[in-house]
Amino acid sequence: MSEVVEVNPPFGRKIFFVNPSFKVQSRIIAALRVEEYEIYVVQKWRDVKNFLSKNPDSICMISVDGQMPLPSWIAMVDSFSKDKVLSTIICGFLTENAIKNASKVLDVVRLKAGYNTTSGDDDKIKQILRGIFDVHGAKGRRQHVRCSCFRENAYVYFTLTDAGGNPSMFQMKIVDISSATVAVEVPDMLRGRLRAGTSFQNVIIALNGRQINTGLKVFLLKNTEKQTEIAIFSYPSSMSNESKTQIRTFISMTLQKEMDRCINGMKEDKTDYAIEAQSFQLLHNAKAAGVKLDDDSSKASEAADKSDDAEAESGDAAEEGGKTAEEGSDSAESAEAGEEQAAEPASEAEPTSEAEAEAADGKAGEGD
Repeated sequence: MSEVVEVNPPFGRKIFFVNPSFKVQSRIIAALRVEEYEIYVVQKWRDVKNFLSKNPDSICMISVDGQMPLPSWIAMVDSFSKDKVLSTIICGFLTENAIKNASKVLDVVRLKAGYNTTSGDDDKIKQILRGIFDVHGAKGRRQHVRCSCFRENAYVYFTLTDAGGNPSMFQMKIVDISSATVAVEVPDMLRGRLRAGTSFQNVIIALNGRQINTGLKVFLLKNTEKQTEIAIFSYPSSMSNESKTQIRTFISMTLQKEMDRCINGMKEDKTDYAIEAQSFQLLHNAKAAGVKLDDDSSKASEAADKSDDAEAESGDAAEEGGKTAEEGSDSAESAEAGEEQAAEPASEAEPTSEAEAEAADGKAGEGD
């Protein structure tokens, strides 16, 4: 019988950080965005299911140190398995505290992305998270995160000189943008005047009022089904890191706004996960004690008593299991080793430039 292998999406997975600590949000997430992971932040636990129901096959990393007790977070994640869409989510827990009961937590709920500590060295935390994301194909074949700009005040301004030497400034609406290319809709008066390989100096990219001064080079021209022309420009290799950071910040803010908009009007999760956690833990402990449950309430009482005994007897084993916090994601070693495995989906020849890498995706300029 052939082995069933989980297939990663070709264009990657969205990553949701739920209830991130200040350290995770300001340092870890910011650094991972520079590495072109598509990351969203969910601040309230009541919004988690709404976001994830709109984004199946995503990765969800939950900081469990606040908003709800750990058993409630466990009950929430366990409830995902009962939903057709939410059951596709790859979940993991994050904690700033030392992990003492990892094996016990991971016996209760399956966490494909593990139970991971975010205390200590930032580079080590990023290495672990990067390994988890890569082994689950977070990037897929794409090289850069891109956002559509049709709702944004985003334009490219540049100057062309006519045959008589008279300069004219042109404004072009940005269709979409990444940290490698920017796609614009060519105005009718310029159609046919742009050529692939043509470079422009003293260009201004305006993103919601913030300006970036740069040069641009026409990388590709293509026609749309609406009979318009799209020009895809690449940035010069000399573009500063500050300018690229500005572009990435615009992209992440725009994507987050669109994500927030998609759940606007949806009802918040009103489930009392503290109650859910009690019944869920009772059932789990009963199974661990070897009690066969039925509808008889006396059996439930017996289960509760025996499960308490089972917990006491397994105290030493739980303590020993807590030494290996990363085993929930099929071990932290597999997560770190994922850095090497994640490179495998890009089996085609390595692109010779960032712009070519985006062209290989076939997505730049589509405004999705």
